[in-house]
Amino acid sequence: RMINAPVRISVFEKFKDMGSTTALGKLEAGRVIVGMDLCLMPVGTKVVVNAVYVLNEEVKFADPGDQVRLQLKGVEEEEILPGMVLCLPESPVHVSTVIDVRLIILEHKSIIAAGYSAVMHIHSAIEECTIERLFAELDKKTGKIARKNIKFAKPGMAVLARIAIPAGVCVEPYKDFPQLGRFMLRDEGRTIGVGIVLKVRDGTDAAAVKE
Repeated sequence: RMINAPVRISVFEKFKDMGSTTALGKLEAGRVIVGMDLCLMPVGTKVVVNAVYVLNEEVKFADPGDQVRLQLKGVEEEEILPGMVLCLPESPVHVSTVIDVRLIILEHKSIIAAGYSAVMHIHSAIEECTIERLFAELDKKTGKIARKNIKFAKPGMAVLARIAIPAGVCVEPYKDFPQLGRFMLRDEGRTIGVGIVLKVRDGTDAAAVKE
């Protein structure tokens, strides 16, 4: 469990509780402690954790894997959206519009080529995306490149690809934060592919966090 990693909380719901702004989320990494300063990405709003609840019980801290309910100071309920990530101001989550991925095509009625659009589900975020480039087909047994410069992908293939998410999404390379680097691509109610993030091509760092 990633207890010593920087805090990453994927937010999936928010509401007002006794007048306090409350966020529900999954603590993916790090330990969250009452009184901690966090920032809400991708907007960069600084917040303070006033209270932490796990399984409806008020606690002093929570650890990775916990579903948490956090009372927050410094942000209004309407400013919080599903898919946002709470993290440490000095170690913010990447926010990116372009990622390089390893993708397995599960099912699709035709071939998939550059320009194909789908909906990405990554942690609690749901964003429209487009496959910008297909780099190579991978050997599914070894994971090594079997064929470069491919023009299309079809069901059953594993490929290296570049995906654009125009609205931007909170994301991490799978090797650093597995829970924030796994995704599904869905189209017309079907899961057409699953994959992991290899590289964040563009992104924010601590300089983007609002003072």
